Amino acid sequence: MVNTERLCLGCMNDNGGEQVCPICGFDNSADNSKEHLKTGTWLNANRYYVGKVIEEAGDGVTYIGWDNDRNAVVNIKEYFPAGIAVRSDDRLTVTPAEERGLIFNQGKEDFTKLFKDLYLADASLAVLKIEDVFEAGGTMYAVQSTVSGHTLKEFLIRNGGSLKWEQAKPLFMPLISTVAALNDMGIYHRGICLDNIIVGRDGKLRLTGFCIKSVLTAHSEFLSQLPSGFAAPEQYLETTENFATCDVYALGAVLFRTLIGTTPPDAKDRLANDKLAIPTKVTEPVPRGALVAMPNALKVDPLQRVGSADRLYKMFEAVAGLPVVTDE
Repeated sequence: MVNTERLCLGCMNDNGGEQVCPICGFDNSADNSKEHLKTGTWLNANRYYVGKVIEEAGDGVTYIGWDNDRNAVVNIKEYFPAGIAVRSDDRLTVTPAEERGLIFNQGKEDFTKLFKDLYLADASLAVLKIEDVFEAGGTMYAVQSTVSGHTLKEFLIRNGGSLKWEQAKPLFMPLISTVAALNDMGIYHRGICLDNIIVGRDGKLRLTGFCIKSVLTAHSEFLSQLPSGFAAPEQYLETTENFATCDVYALGAVLFRTLIGTTPPDAKDRLANDKLAIPTKVTEPVPRGALVAMPNALKVDPLQRVGSADRLYKMFEAVAGLPVVTDE
């Protein structure tokens, strides 16, 4: 068992107990804000050691953490929706804000179902695995494994801004297959974008950034966070029923950004003009089949869009081995 007193609360590396971490530069005398768990908090019968806040989303807060049972760095997501939940003075207990009990409890149920479903997902899928889901202090926690690597956004910047088809295809096919499998389980991401895809040092893509559905629609009592250029047009409307086509749209946008080098216009702007302008010089190395699949995945009208991630997978799979377009 690791001596947690030697762990940096900013990166969870053993830094010998130094106040200022020589690895990541975090000052271990610093604390999270009073609205968040205190650094150094233990959760779930002293299994999880809580570090600094690394992300805030509409449905909660994610901390870097340490799993004392597995001796591994983890991400710990706490259900703590902004403006809907409040934290008690003990920094552990979470309760609904005044007159927000109903929406707090509904979101808590959605959070629990989402991450318990992900916990049961096949370990071979291209996602950062959920290792544990538990309740404590009146709220829910989901513990996620970590992998060494970069976000797809960082990866593309490091590689000149875009990838060639022969580079992108082996990366993305397992990811598209994973989204199809999750959709078959009734799990919809709705927030797929460059920041929610990790490129591991093993050369594999993994999906992360799962949130409850209310966070990924514009008209909600939760703080919405729709990724511009990647969220489907219907996510900006008051009713969104077919979440599978939202994931198809996002996958099309991610591949468009990866192959073409630019992010599609925001979906709200595309309602008036559905066309995607792509310079001919940019499209020259992209196979014709991919140039057909991407716009069909990015149709503004979900009824005209590719209907499922499985269908999108088959469209890109059929591109394999075809000559690239060099004369148009």
